[in-house]
Amino acid sequence: AQGRFAEIMAALRVATGWEVAVEAGANQTALAALVREVLPPGWTVEKGPAIQRETRQVSVTVSSGAETRVALNAAAERFEAVSGWRLTAVVAARGGRAAPPVAAAPEGPAWEINAAYAEIKRALAGSTLYRTSLKGQEVVLGFISPQVGERYRDRIAALSARIGWRLAISPQANQSALAEAAQVLSARAGWTIVKGPSIYLERSEVAMTLAAAPDPAALAAAAAAFEAQTGFRLAVSGPAVAAAPAPSAPREDSVDVPVALIRLTAHQQGLALDAEKTRKAVERAQRAGRISPPVRLRRLRDGYLLLDGLYRLRAAHALGWERVAAVVE
Repeated sequence: AQGRFAEIMAALRVATGWEVAVEAGANQTALAALVREVLPPGWTVEKGPAIQRETRQVSVTVSSGAETRVALNAAAERFEAVSGWRLTAVVAARGGRAAPPVAAAPEGPAWEINAAYAEIKRALAGSTLYRTSLKGQEVVLGFISPQVGERYRDRIAALSARIGWRLAISPQANQSALAEAAQVLSARAGWTIVKGPSIYLERSEVAMTLAAAPDPAALAAAAAAFEAQTGFRLAVSGPAVAAAPAPSAPREDSVDVPVALIRLTAHQQGLALDAEKTRKAVERAQRAGRISPPVRLRRLRDGYLLLDGLYRLRAAHALGWERVAAVVE
C-alpha cells in the first residue's frame, strides 16, 4: 500500500533527512489478525487464513449461524481498504464444514492431550486412522474416508467419554491413501494400470483403466474388498470389461469464467502445492495461450467452486489472466 502513504513518506524525508521506504514483504501475522478483526460478529474462522503472495489474496473458510453474503462483502472491502490485499471468504457449509462431534462434551476431566492422542491411536488401531488434530476444544479424527470413520462411531463415542475430549470424524478423505490402496490391490491381482487411479470425492469412487480386462469374478471380489477397506467404490474400465465401468460423461462445452469468481474448497486451501508442478502448468498455459483442459467448476449463488484443476487455476493467477476456460456443472 505504498502509494497511499506517499505524502507521509515525503514529509518524513523532509523532516528527518532520511530516505523512507516501505518493506516489500507482507506481515502474515498482521494479515491473519486483520481477517478476524473485519469479520462480522458471530462469524468464526473454520480454516485458514491461507496467504497467497503471488495474487495478493487471503483465503479463509468461515461459518456462522446466519449467513449474510452482504456482511462478508463488506468485510472484504474493509480488509482491502486497510491492507491492499483481497479477502476471499468461503462459507464452510459450501466448502466442507468439519463434522459435528460424535458425542456431547464429556462430563469427566480431559486427559493431557498427548496421553489422549496415545489412547485414541491405541483404541482405533487398524481402523485406517491416520491423523488426529486438535481444533479448539475437540479432536478431529482423520480416516481414509469419512465413511470408514462412521463405522467406528460407537467406539469413538465411548472413547470420548473415557478421555474427556470431544471427538469428531473429519469429512475429508485421504486421497493419497485411497490411490495407494487401489495400486496395492491391482498389484496383488496382477493387473496393469494404464490410467489412474482417479479419485472422485463427490461420488465416493476410485476409477482406473487397466491394460487388459480382468476376470469378472476376480473384479467383483476385488471391488468388495476395496469398499470394505476404504468405504469407496472401485470402478474399473478396460478392453471388453464386462462389469459396468464408471459412466462415461457426455461431451461438455467449456465457457470462459472470471478467475475472481472461482472459490477453493477448504481442502484445496490447505494444500501445499508443488513448485515444479506449478511451474510446468504455467509453461503449458503460456505455450498454448489458454488453460487446457478446462478446469471443472460447480455453480454457487455468488460464483463458482473449483472441483478439479487447482494447478491450472494457479497458472492463470500467475499469468495474470482474468478469465479461464471451464466446464460448469
